[in-house]
Amino acid sequence: FKSDINVLSSQTPDIPGKGDDSQICLLKHSSYSFDSAKCADSIALLSSDSSTISAHQRASKVWGTVLSTKIFNPKTGIHRWAVRLDKCERGHVFVGVTTSRASKKTYVGGDKYGWGVIGTQALWHERRKVRSDYGDTFRTGSTIIVTLDTNAGTLSFGRLHEHESSSSSDETSSSSQTLSLLSPQRSDRQPPNDGSGYVEEWGVAFEGLPLDAKLY
Repeated sequence: FKSDINVLSSQTPDIPGKGDDSQICLLKHSSYSFDSAKCADSIALLSSDSSTISAHQRASKVWGTVLSTKIFNPKTGIHRWAVRLDKCERGHVFVGVTTSRASKKTYVGGDKYGWGVIGTQALWHERRKVRSDYGDTFRTGSTIIVTLDTNAGTLSFGRLHEHESSSSSDETSSSSQTLSLLSPQRSDRQPPNDGSGYVEEWGVAFEGLPLDAKLY
């Protein structure tokens, strides 16, 4: 992930962060975790307690990526998961997906094997900004919804808007960045919530993702 802040590009995922003392947290799940074998040298994977795993950016002003152990096989339908940014002050985090051939020394979308959105509303693929007005900005407290359609080869994003009281602690003066990944789901429906919020769908971000490759 690039240093300014989990795949979601320290990252599903795939997630990056840029800046000093960047950090991403992943909720533990029986089939979902960060993969130490697919992690940039600039990122340290730490287990802070029994329920979370964090990816800590050890170097400043560099991008790095860590993939998830969760693999999305071709033609297995629609998969959705949520990425919560516990700390992300400037939106310098990428969320997206890659193939196993993606470089871990760049952000998600930093080569032809990755597709990512950054919190400043830009879409990136093959190290090119392919769009600069997608969705909305995301910062501390944002929960980003990722939808991968392995049948159609599309990738979409959105944001979960929760009840005001749930996000009252969004502001932080800390320079570290923390992000949480919630368990992925294979579903056509929105991730469940308690009725206090709604998902703002941003539409299809990328088309033409490989239909014969495993995605992370």
